[in-house]
Amino acid sequence: MNQARAANPASAFLSDPSTRQRAIVLLAIVLLVPGAIYLVRGIDYNLLVEGPGLLNEDGGPAGVDFLAFYSAAVAVWKGAAGAVYDMDALYTIQRAVIRADIVAVPFAYPPPYLIYVAPLAWLPYTAALWAWLIVLSGACLYTLWRLAPHPVTPAVALLFPGLAQSFLAGQNGLLTVALIAGGISLLGRRPYMSGVLLGLMIFKPHIALLVPICLLAAREYRALSAFIGTVTAAAFISAVLFGFAPWFLFVEAVQSSLNLIVDHRIPWERMPTAFVAVYNATDSLMAARLCQLASTLTAFAACFIVWRRTGDAFPRMLVLAVCIPLATPYGFDYDLAVLAVPIAILGWRVWQHGPKDGELLLLILLWVAPLLIWMGSASFGFQIGPIVLIGLAVYALTTASGRGGETTRPTDPATTSMRTPGRRPFRS
Repeated sequence: MNQARAANPASAFLSDPSTRQRAIVLLAIVLLVPGAIYLVRGIDYNLLVEGPGLLNEDGGPAGVDFLAFYSAAVAVWKGAAGAVYDMDALYTIQRAVIRADIVAVPFAYPPPYLIYVAPLAWLPYTAALWAWLIVLSGACLYTLWRLAPHPVTPAVALLFPGLAQSFLAGQNGLLTVALIAGGISLLGRRPYMSGVLLGLMIFKPHIALLVPICLLAAREYRALSAFIGTVTAAAFISAVLFGFAPWFLFVEAVQSSLNLIVDHRIPWERMPTAFVAVYNATDSLMAARLCQLASTLTAFAACFIVWRRTGDAFPRMLVLAVCIPLATPYGFDYDLAVLAVPIAILGWRVWQHGPKDGELLLLILLWVAPLLIWMGSASFGFQIGPIVLIGLAVYALTTASGRGGETTRPTDPATTSMRTPGRRPFRS
């Protein structure tokens, strides 16, 4: 160990805890100051009402994508749940809410999500927007703090570009992170509750498809049974409340959403999927479909292999986070908010024990990945997201396959909570 540190000056420099922590604080300041400026400017630009009506400074609805959730809640209480998948009907509701001419914001979520957003209509639009952001931010930051129990974790996490993008867009990435981080942190100690939280991810089917693969690979059968039960119950309750018609309309809406990509009506630089990358580069629908199929199958296989081969929380969460956009043809950069989970796990390890070779660089890459993909794609004229995400998936596979497979540290909250006491770590 000493010879390794002597051969690596950076590791030797950071071997002293006080020196290491001062260096990490300095690095954090360099990364966080631009993040703070971006967040404050974004709140003023996207979330505050500038008028007319409830428009923001950008000329869109205050809260941006939140309008889709609020208008869906209004439709539910009007007894017209199916209207959320009819763009004309949805636009009528949205224009009445915002009281100005806007571009319609589509609702591309399955019917169970209507249960989640229905209470929003109990409040006026602006109050509902800030209640949504505050409640989801609180849940998200609390679950991340459980993984990285440092007093500044909540403040640091909200400045992560992935979470900041989701926050400023009024999106549900904060809810995604809260459910995944909460479910993962409970996996070893309370598997049934873990499965329930992960099952609530049914509102994002491309994530809900990856989770059972991970649980099956890890032999977490109790959590898997709770996951299946929660998904089934949510689907059943939505059918009872809204009928089966919204499910058929949702399937049609998914195809309509894909048509938006084909017609180049969506900002492709914000969609880090294989389908978008190939279609934007070749304009070939067949090539895009074939590459997306390969990407989806590869994402499934990568998650299964990593979750089967290691019980270490970091490679498990890293591969799940990066495979979420790789598994779907339709996904936005706000889904990269889930990178906050492996960042929290790795950041806490580096803070406590010092970085292994390349871990600080990896931490920086994960931190800037959402902006790197967005700005890099726009600069190069090519969607680079899949390349970045595949590289991170390969790292997770390599770590789980032996070279870094023994990275588990007993004092890591996330690592210890992912293992049932007395159970042998999962390895092939």
